[in-house]
Amino acid sequence: MQGSYPGIKTTRNYLLTLYGHAAPVSITVNGQEISHKERDDKSAGWYYNGKELSVNIDINHIATDQQTIIKVDLGSNTASNINNGLREQLKRLSKATTELKYRNAAIVIPRLIGEMEETNQRLEYHPESFSSIIRQFNDNFHNIPKIIKELDLDKATETWYLSYLGLIN
Repeated sequence: MQGSYPGIKTTRNYLLTLYGHAAPVSITVNGQEISHKERDDKSAGWYYNGKELSVNIDINHIATDQQTIIKVDLGSNTASNINNGLREQLKRLSKATTELKYRNAAIVIPRLIGEMEETNQRLEYHPESFSSIIRQFNDNFHNIPKIIKELDLDKATETWYLSYLGLIN
C-alpha cells in the first residue's frame, strides 16, 4: 500500500469469501496455517458454508503496509465439481420437501431424502469429508423418482415434486 494519512490503521481484519468453492484441506496466511472454526466464532480461522457452497476465511490483525499471501489447499477436493447447479439442487430439495410436508402432514420422509436434504449441514460440520458427501448426494439425487414413487403419493403431488427438482419435464 502506498500513501498515508493521520490516524491510518496499521492492521485490519478481513473476511474473504470464496463462492462456488470446494472445502479446503488447509489454509495458510503468510505461511501460518489457520484452523477450521465454527461459523459464529469471531476468532481467525476458516469455515465452510454449505448453504452457499463457499469457504469463508476470517483473518485478523493483518498489517496494512505489507503483502499478505493466502494459500488454499484443496487436496483431492479439486475433483469435486460443485459449479454444476448443485447449490440450486440443494435449495430446491429443501424447499420441495418442506412443501411436501405441508401438503401431506402425515407423510414420513424417507431416510435417504432426509439425509440428502441435510447435505449442506453435513458439509459445514464435516468439511474433511467434502468429496464423499458431494459424491453421495450426486449418486442419490437421481434415485429420488424411485423413492417418491414408493411413497404412493397422488399423481399430481408426485409430478409436482419431481418437476420442481428438475427430475421430470
